[in-house]
Amino acid sequence: MSKYRFKTREEFERDGHWNDEYQCPIDWNESGDMNHYLGEDVPEHYNEKCDKNWDIGMDGWSFEPNNYILKEENYTGRLIKALIHNPNCTGVKLGETIKIIGKKPSGFYELDKTSQGCKSMGIQCPLNTSEWELVEQPKDNSKVVSGYVKCVQALMSAKVGIVYPVVDEKHCLCEQGNTYEWDSQEFINSTKQEYDAQFSNEQDPLYICKQEYRKGMRVISASKTEMYSGEFIIDVDPKEFRNLSGDKDIVDYSCSPGYLYYKGEYAEILEKGVYDVSEVIKTNKPFVDSYLENSGFTKSNPEAYNWLMDKPKPSIETVHSVDVNLRTKKQINKLKF
Repeated sequence: MSKYRFKTREEFERDGHWNDEYQCPIDWNESGDMNHYLGEDVPEHYNEKCDKNWDIGMDGWSFEPNNYILKEENYTGRLIKALIHNPNCTGVKLGETIKIIGKKPSGFYELDKTSQGCKSMGIQCPLNTSEWELVEQPKDNSKVVSGYVKCVQALMSAKVGIVYPVVDEKHCLCEQGNTYEWDSQEFINSTKQEYDAQFSNEQDPLYICKQEYRKGMRVISASKTEMYSGEFIIDVDPKEFRNLSGDKDIVDYSCSPGYLYYKGEYAEILEKGVYDVSEVIKTNKPFVDSYLENSGFTKSNPEAYNWLMDKPKPSIETVHSVDVNLRTKKQINKLKF
């Protein structure tokens, strides 16, 4: 790191070393070819020569000691390591790392508490590099989160004050399915309680859907476009409802064939009731026929087959062959969704 820089024009004028006739420092090139060095850093590899007040040569030009000055450094907040024992009578041990916490008007750095418990010890400024070494800040300073973060600075797809779930070791899931790195200044650690509290408002669509809809209801999707449209039976408990991609304007559940709420519109309830396997069979009859025929169920269980296809009952509990029908239902769902 460079410790020195060339003087500025104002500093040369202050010290009486400015040539008014040629508009350059005295003894510099009178055509102004050296003026671009004014105020620039002296390359780091000249530090040792500058420490000894020697002349230095750069790019074919020669500079005297009165052409450069020690830079005004400020390493407040940086970590330094002692290269000798007890530098500047601070009590810091050889190899001990300590933080510079301030710079006093007197020109001394103030140190953090030492391992011996001494506070506000001072060392000379500029930093004596034969006694101290600057240490890089630890890179592994990632936040540890519980699984949720709160946005504190607005982003295009993240709103201030909203809590978002962490989806992997780097990202949190925000509005419209967009993700951001949660280990950044835009987010702070949050909790599941804060996340859940966002949906406890009685006017919140997710809260309303959990109150209005039940497993087994037949509804028309709140959206009549694209893949999320048409009639379907809700096949999960309300506790599994969610805001899709964290968007409060959309409510559905995992693998749902339709929206329960979509931007101001709720799904229309067509039929209330329990989860009825006969409804699944009726809406998926071609797949059911194919599966039952290929599996041999139709031939080996003709009575059960006729019961399923011709005389559907109101609930699955009355089906005699529970195991068979559960497996049938699983296959139907797989084919449907």
